[in-house]
Amino acid sequence: MKRLLSEKADANARVDGDDNKQCALHRACCKDNVEIAEVLLAHGADIDAKSYKGYTSLHFACMLGLKEMIIFLISKGASLKGIVFILLKSHMSVEITKSKFFSYTTETQHLGRTALHVACLANVNATNCSLGKAICEVLIVNGSSLTVETINFKDTPLQCACWKGYEELSTFLASTGADIY
Repeated sequence: MKRLLSEKADANARVDGDDNKQCALHRACCKDNVEIAEVLLAHGADIDAKSYKGYTSLHFACMLGLKEMIIFLISKGASLKGIVFILLKSHMSVEITKSKFFSYTTETQHLGRTALHVACLANVNATNCSLGKAICEVLIVNGSSLTVETINFKDTPLQCACWKGYEELSTFLASTGADIY
């Protein structure tokens, strides 16, 4: 990979055949491969590049509970304010959790989730609540807002954690100053 990049391969190229239009940095982050992410960034990869569904590398790392990758991306300047924008076609069902589906009937859906929203909704909180809490703490300490609301449902990160039933995370967010009303 280093050789290809040194020969001017595009560090931001999208993966062929991937409907989500992920770039190599997205894939490296999803695989928790800091070494490859570092090389890609050194060769001009856009740290805030968005997939077709609007997810950045930081969103993917938060979704997957990859704390060290999150710390790495923040240290390299990943935006904590980036929001997810999802373009959906009419009557498309979207899997929100493994068992819950929501059906949208509009042409576009602006979710407006920040990395903190994504971390609060991540299933890692159900299996390892201390890791989920630690990830949210890293995001908050580095400037993630507790008050940003999603565009469609007007949910704050605390409301997302409550909706998912993550009691320990919800308590933590409230203790850090999240508005409970």
